[in-house]
Amino acid sequence: MLKGTSQKLFQLSTNLFTFALSFIFKSFIFLLTLFFILRDGEKFASFIERFIPMHEEDVREIFGTVYKTVLATAYGSVVVGFIQGLLGAIGYAIAGIKYYPLFGLATFFASFVPPFGAGAVWVPLVAYLFITQSIKSAIFLLIWGMFIVSTVDNIIRPLIMKIGVQMPYIVLFFSILGGIIAFGFVGIFLGPIIFTTLFSLFVIYERRILK
Repeated sequence: MLKGTSQKLFQLSTNLFTFALSFIFKSFIFLLTLFFILRDGEKFASFIERFIPMHEEDVREIFGTVYKTVLATAYGSVVVGFIQGLLGAIGYAIAGIKYYPLFGLATFFASFVPPFGAGAVWVPLVAYLFITQSIKSAIFLLIWGMFIVSTVDNIIRPLIMKIGVQMPYIVLFFSILGGIIAFGFVGIFLGPIIFTTLFSLFVIYERRILK
């Protein structure tokens, strides 16, 4: 029985390690690609638009929409991370966690890594409080983490993005949610890009074909 348990734990550890490596590699490739797109986006767009059978202004409108969406998503991620880190540090301080500024900083960085996000920091801290300190503090941090720290992501991110992307809040919300479900980490970018690009195409179709 002990041998079987050890084998299962080894298999689970191997799977988690493989998943982590795959996630890190894919995220690195995506972020590297995103960096070059943001740096050389105009040159890339000028090259690609020559092969797209559409009016030049329509192609530029689509590429402009994609560019604005990427920027809005990037800015939104940074702002959300900052807010989650700040709220996390406040909750950790109230719960009596030592070195709460350091854990707040860790929450900021963890917010960029789905699917756990900020929960990768506050969930272990809740377990730590349950085992070593006050159960009341643990329950407080559990409620604070679930309904304040992790929930603010779903509210603030679409609001920040809406400043740069002129689309309804509910559309941005579900585009982010659907993107994460379908594509994982990169879905934070791909979801809104797909939705905004389709929206632009519908607008162009209405302007060019229906009128």
